[in-house]
Amino acid sequence: MKPMKLVQGKVIDGAVVVDGERLEEGALVTVLVRDEDEVALSPEDEDELIAAREEIARGDYLTTGELFDLLRRQRER
Repeated sequence: MKPMKLVQGKVIDGAVVVDGERLEEGALVTVLVRDEDEVALSPEDEDELIAAREEIARGDYLTTGELFDLLRRQRER
């Protein structure tokens, strides 16, 4: 699995145009659309988000099922 990266862009004529970045043809992308109450991330928040995405890329995460099992066990204590 290729590492993920965070890039920004804007919609022009109905297509997403990424700033200063040429993406590989056929690349799978996720688009987060900000609403009128735009939320800006601090540099620290951006670093944390990138680190979290890298953890996921390494497989260092809980699946939904694992999370629910963990929560269920904690509630049973």
